Amino acid sequence: MRGALIVLLATAALTATPPRAIAQGPPTAVLVGLVKDVDGKPLPAVIVDISGVKRHAVTDDRGRFRIDKLSTDSLIMIVRRVGLVPLTFDMKLVPGENDLTVTMEPVPQILDAVRSETQQTGLFGVVGDTAFDIVEGATVSTVVHTETTTTNERGQFFFDPVKPGADMVDVRKLGYRPRIVSFTMPPKGGQRVAIWLTPLSAGLDEAAMRRASAPPNALVRELFDFGQRRRWVNSARSFFATREQLAQYASGMLADEALRYLPRFGTVRSYEIDCVIVDGTMAAGFLDQYTANEMETLEITAVGTLSQNEQKSCRSNGSNAGFAHRQHWAALIMLRH
Repeated sequence: MRGALIVLLATAALTATPPRAIAQGPPTAVLVGLVKDVDGKPLPAVIVDISGVKRHAVTDDRGRFRIDKLSTDSLIMIVRRVGLVPLTFDMKLVPGENDLTVTMEPVPQILDAVRSETQQTGLFGVVGDTAFDIVEGATVSTVVHTETTTTNERGQFFFDPVKPGADMVDVRKLGYRPRIVSFTMPPKGGQRVAIWLTPLSAGLDEAAMRRASAPPNALVRELFDFGQRRRWVNSARSFFATREQLAQYASGMLADEALRYLPRFGTVRSYEIDCVIVDGTMAAGFLDQYTANEMETLEITAVGTLSQNEQKSCRSNGSNAGFAHRQHWAALIMLRH
């Protein structure tokens, strides 16, 4: 009997099927970090967004945050709080825990661009700095009109003709923070605008100075896409508010509340918005995390008018994407810098 038992066990060992290997998914990463101010003090209530995925965090009273289950592929992180300069990082995480320290500085006093309609046709104006000195040699480009010029020795620039409607100018000069300024060209006459640039710290090295003097690549792409939409998209599928309109109709409001008061925006409901794109980068948060006062522009456009990559990210991001018989919109925000 004992010999039979030994033979039986040996046979079972020879015929047993080896266990299947458990399939493992791609490695994931954890992002933990500290956000502080220039004096080293922790900053609470800072929003940390991971673009393209529905992940975000808010720093606690110690300035700490944590975001789990992130991809180890390249990603974009946006860090922002009202009153502080928003930051964008291109990152590639490693499997496991990734620790990050972010330092944020207050938004320098931004002098609002001064706009006024004139009888003279065209767009013309002046570029100066925050000390009210003229800025010669600044590059000024219209986004929809797609023209570029430089300011003369008096800091002046001029475009003519410019089609009526909403547009923006992209203003840059090495040594200054870039500015995106919105305006509305009237059906008759023209528009005069005065734009003030903020000088950068003289302590920056040349490479850092060049980076800080130009908008991020994502924002540059979004400006190009905006120009395309304004030229080709039906007005019933895209609504746009300039800084002037945001100040006039929605001052102090959260962005989702502002939809009810901005001209023509009332046909859009906040629950119909599938995604929010901030300065050209897909944000993880919702529209009610932004205020009209921190925006240079607000655009609500049909998801189908976005680029293919943005459409894919937007629809996968949309919390209401499964609802039938509803409009699908994207909110595009350009912050004041």
